[in-house]
Amino acid sequence: MKKVRVKNSRIHLLIDKFLEKKIPCSRGGGWAPVTQEELEQFYEIIGKLVETKYQADADGDHPIEYILIDRNGFEGLPFRPMPYAPRAVKATTSEDVLQEAWRFETAQLNVELAMEQFRNAIRPVREFIKEFAESAVEMEQKHQTESGDPVDRLGV
Repeated sequence: MKKVRVKNSRIHLLIDKFLEKKIPCSRGGGWAPVTQEELEQFYEIIGKLVETKYQADADGDHPIEYILIDRNGFEGLPFRPMPYAPRAVKATTSEDVLQEAWRFETAQLNVELAMEQFRNAIRPVREFIKEFAESAVEMEQKHQTESGDPVDRLGV
């Protein structure tokens, strides 16, 4: 019997290979471990799906972008995508006004999330600088209480 070639069989093979082994959750209810190889396999599957479904533009770009994050070691993306500006010159319909309000709200949320990330990232640096400054003040005070004459410090 002649084997019939299935359309997009490469994608099906990639998916089958990816799904060969089910990965259980880690003990204690945490996420299942993810290997770099599995992440790369999944990235390739998504890429093939996008390339097969959508034609690329003149630059070779496709209309869908994707980023995969292993949440075992990295935080999820702390932002929402920003929609393109409306094509209308100015808001003329209620839909245009709603689109502009949504864009403003999204931009505001992105700024707030970025500021929170910055505060969390700078906190250890601030603590280090505070400890360094306190230590420097203590050293200066100690130095000022000691005699300023090097001969006196030698006990001669």
